[in-house]
Amino acid sequence: MCCAAENIPVEPDLCNYNVGIMKQTFVSLCGAVRAGTPLIHCITNYVAMNFNANALLAVGASPVMSACLEETGELAALCRALYVNIGCPDSSLIDAAESAVRHAAELGHPWVLDPVGAGATSLRTELALKLTGIGRPSIIRGNASEILALAGHDGRTMGVDSSMAAECAVDSAHTLAKRIGCVVVVSGRTDYITDGERLLTVENGSPLMCRVSGTGCTASALCAAFAAVGKDDLKAAWCAMAMIGVAGERAASRFRGTGSFQTDMTDELSTADPMAYAAQIRGNAV
Repeated sequence: MCCAAENIPVEPDLCNYNVGIMKQTFVSLCGAVRAGTPLIHCITNYVAMNFNANALLAVGASPVMSACLEETGELAALCRALYVNIGCPDSSLIDAAESAVRHAAELGHPWVLDPVGAGATSLRTELALKLTGIGRPSIIRGNASEILALAGHDGRTMGVDSSMAAECAVDSAHTLAKRIGCVVVVSGRTDYITDGERLLTVENGSPLMCRVSGTGCTASALCAAFAAVGKDDLKAAWCAMAMIGVAGERAASRFRGTGSFQTDMTDELSTADPMAYAAQIRGNAV
């Protein structure tokens, strides 16, 4: 199928994983986020919170940043998706995350897990696995070390960063996706997205994205926004990773420093032309 931007229709065939049709899906879901302004409950780390919130606003979603246990039930009733990031775990965040996941599961809402630092400490690994037991996540997005740890394998970490390439965790991602029944994303130079059966890749991005904090966390937040409006979590995750990858590439083309780079990424997300972005996406469907 032709993938030229001018040939991308608004309504895609959601039963096909051909990359050309995936690009159609990207255009459709970008429009759905902006039209629907989905409310996303974010329980995230305070290092990335501002970036996460601004990125969600930039793509058209509406973030609620709250780790307050007492309001998780009410927020679950209001929001269309939940995003949980365990980057700065403490007892209050853990309690709120467990409660929010339980409510999301009861309501059948999509939720996204970012298992920051899984494999670095037992607390983080055990917490991430406990959350997946409370309610099945729609999407788990992590680096290679985090995904290896959740799948029960050893992965080398540097604090909360991975020292391993994403391709090292593809088999573990398949295993984890099948075991939990969700979509797993392994971020890296190439992003790998799998539901345990199909494997999609996104090859967009820039090495500069590793030089600012919160880029991976923001990718997870975008996964929640796309999952909120999509019918297929595999495609939602692919579209989110493509969106932030292309935004990173475009921001990198006018790099002035790491401070402005993060701002430029947010600017890119807020002014993105979905058809032009779709034409720039590089990836494969296996």
